[in-house]
Amino acid sequence: MASGAEGGGVGNVGRAAAESCSEKDRHNLAVSYEHLGTACFNMGEYDEAREWFEKDLEISKTLAEETGRPLFRRDLGIAYSGLGNVCVQEDHGDEAKGWYEKARNVIESVVDGSDKPLYRRILADLYRKLAGVIGAQGEFEGALELY
Repeated sequence: MASGAEGGGVGNVGRAAAESCSEKDRHNLAVSYEHLGTACFNMGEYDEAREWFEKDLEISKTLAEETGRPLFRRDLGIAYSGLGNVCVQEDHGDEAKGWYEKARNVIESVVDGSDKPLYRRILADLYRKLAGVIGAQGEFEGALELY
């Protein structure tokens, strides 16, 4: 793990601090970033929302890769979905589609073998979002298959 003194620069110090935290603290930090991204998104501050979701994604991806735990994989899917939401609002349909597909793939892997209804609700929401983007691009048959 890196220490806060290594790397230099404010961004690197923040990254080093996050890396030196416990798994639980890193997870809490990622969830906080996701909440900040959601708040900015709801206020229409899409550039700032994207920044927070990207910070969430960085930590969530690392935790998911390091542990494989369903909780962290779920959070990774939520981070991808947040970025997709921003892209929809910015009228970047292809990019939104890519984020939603990544989110769907991750959440599908979490749903397999899980009895948690929350994961199924998240997956259903992703199918709806993905169908909306695909339908907006004129791919009506593809959208209908997802609904």
